[in-house]
Amino acid sequence: MTDNQLRGVVLQKYYNRRREGFFQWKTEDFQDVREEFDAVDLFRVCDQLGEHNLIEWKSAQGPQGETIGGFGRISAFGVDVVEGHAKAPISITLDQSRHITVHSSSNVQIGNANVQDVSIEIEKVIAAINSSPASDSEKAEAKSLLKKFLEHPLVASIAGGLAGNLRL
Repeated sequence: MTDNQLRGVVLQKYYNRRREGFFQWKTEDFQDVREEFDAVDLFRVCDQLGEHNLIEWKSAQGPQGETIGGFGRISAFGVDVVEGHAKAPISITLDQSRHITVHSSSNVQIGNANVQDVSIEIEKVIAAINSSPASDSEKAEAKSLLKKFLEHPLVASIAGGLAGNLRL
């Protein structure tokens, strides 16, 4: 497990226990985590989250200055990061999976950043290009540039790789 994944797991667990105040982790608190990690990793990540003010962390130091334990709680800033209202100052991978059941409803859209809306708007741009009075070669060039833009790694990470789903 990478540090950014472990930071996400730990921050989410602090968020889930945000009403408890300061507490100390126990090994059974992480039995649901798929990949194993040890206490050294856990305390290192707590130090990192504390350094970036995502948690309030009071560490216990060993004889060589290493963190061997501690007490913590999530900060207001950490809550905002988990809830998506603030950007984390350090790389964190939060599990965005949700189990949602919708009954007796229509026209429901559920998603993270609502990629469906972005896709619809890009399809409108494509339709506008196709219906423009430009020549076929100009239309092809415009769609090629749009596709290249959507395939750029930064844009793809934001828009969720839409270029592969669109008919350009």
